[in-house]
Amino acid sequence: VIAGGSFARIDGQQRVGIARFGGGSQLLAAADAEYSGIVRALLRQADGSVVAGGDFDRADGLERGNLLRLLPDGELDPDWNPLANNVVYSLAASADGSVYVGGIFTEIDAQPRAHIARISGSGPGALDPDWNPASNSYVYSLAVDADGSVFVGGAFTYIGGQPRSRIAKVSGSGVGEPDPDWNPGANAHVQALAVDAGGNVFAGGAFTQVAGQPRNRLVKLPGSGTGSPALDWNPSPNGDVMALALGSGGTLIAGGAFSEMGGQPRTGIASLSGSGNGEVDPDWNPSADWIVQSLAVDVRGDVYAGGGFSQIGGQLRNGIAKLSGTGTGAAL
Repeated sequence: VIAGGSFARIDGQQRVGIARFGGGSQLLAAADAEYSGIVRALLRQADGSVVAGGDFDRADGLERGNLLRLLPDGELDPDWNPLANNVVYSLAASADGSVYVGGIFTEIDAQPRAHIARISGSGPGALDPDWNPASNSYVYSLAVDADGSVFVGGAFTYIGGQPRSRIAKVSGSGVGEPDPDWNPGANAHVQALAVDAGGNVFAGGAFTQVAGQPRNRLVKLPGSGTGSPALDWNPSPNGDVMALALGSGGTLIAGGAFSEMGGQPRTGIASLSGSGNGEVDPDWNPSADWIVQSLAVDVRGDVYAGGGFSQIGGQLRNGIAKLSGTGTGAAL
């Protein structure tokens, strides 16, 4: 398990911003994201390496501008160093191992890249010279579908030279041209994205309308066509959705600042069906005592949650927890 955030200590030991845990929950060696570092995004690569993005300038005493790569043994990659000039909020991988990066930055490797870029996932982390769907404001979330298209969420109203309100679909290759038809448009920022095996796109954020239809902070969209919202799927949480992850059996795990989901009390975290009307699981209710900002699901279906909470799943858990993906969602 890789954990990122703004901490200086974890499990009683010093780890600045990033930490690794083995299967038995033991703390492993890891590179610190130094200088009050905040790790905001993590991406595990096929070879077991981990790319981290956030708000930091150094790691293990070496210059690392808001991006770093850990090798499978947890050591800092000495060569991979793309150097983004401002905060990185999101990461996603292509089938060929390239890394898509989104955030506040306007340059990578001293080359102009407005809030979104594609870089090599190995070697020195070279910037793709052609892929450049520049946006006019921040990119908060990225997801890649089975066809290699990249879904982008954020605060922008233009991307790749085309008007797109806070959510867009762009080609994962070439220059990153926006899809000419897919244009649902949200009326406030999109902070979280997930794409299921059927190509459906789930988006969460602060919006209350998508494609002119009322959708409170969570929406399901087809990944093709115009992206018009699914008619019946509408859980309508009462607070911002900050994180999404696909669970087992076609479920969707949502995290955020809400206290209600689908008409049911759910504080900070909920499990809901990815089909039908998005019905909330009647039993699974870990009930965090504050916001959940990040989520991941492992191959067994267990759920990892990170955020500002101190209690979740019926247990004291300070900022990070492992939850059962079944039953009531008890902390493990």
